[in-house]
Amino acid sequence: MLTALTDKSTIEEKEFFVKWDRAYHMCMQALKGSVFEHLSSGLQKTEIAKELYKAVGERYQKSSKFKVGNLMSELKSMKYDSVGGVRDFIMKMVHIQTKSASHDITLPNKFIVHHALNSLPIEFTQIKTTYNDVNEVWSVNDLISKCVFEKEKLKKEKSESALLTTNSKPYYQKNFKKPKNAPKQDNKGHGNG
Repeated sequence: MLTALTDKSTIEEKEFFVKWDRAYHMCMQALKGSVFEHLSSGLQKTEIAKELYKAVGERYQKSSKFKVGNLMSELKSMKYDSVGGVRDFIMKMVHIQTKSASHDITLPNKFIVHHALNSLPIEFTQIKTTYNDVNEVWSVNDLISKCVFEKEKLKKEKSESALLTTNSKPYYQKNFKKPKNAPKQDNKGHGNG
């Protein structure tokens, strides 16, 4: 414990106090500079590090509870919209799970898998049915690989369907035979001759 200087303090004690005082002020400046502004605004001004730590700690507890509430709301409202990748969607859920764990809120992987499955659109019904039918618990990585595979399969089916649609002729064009000596038609459907 540092004692106050007196008239009877030795030169060594005075030099030590000057060095300690300088180091303490530098430490306080570093501490104040490292605390987020929204946590430190409105705090009572103090030059005692222990009091500043305590005040910031109390403020952080309130901020932490608010942040956890926001994380839970974000997780609860997540729905996959088929715009981005399904892997990224599930990884965002895992990211929220990790952030929540840093606030002492544990979300088991089983919960993340169930929530992710419930957040997927109707196109992923086959995966949901498979999950409900099997007697094994999927890990998050299992879910990601199965969903990515299903997404790729859906893309392939969609492109094949589009290809079939664009390459097929309507029924009336398939059964219509042109006479051999009929004039050629221009783009507007009028004869050239």
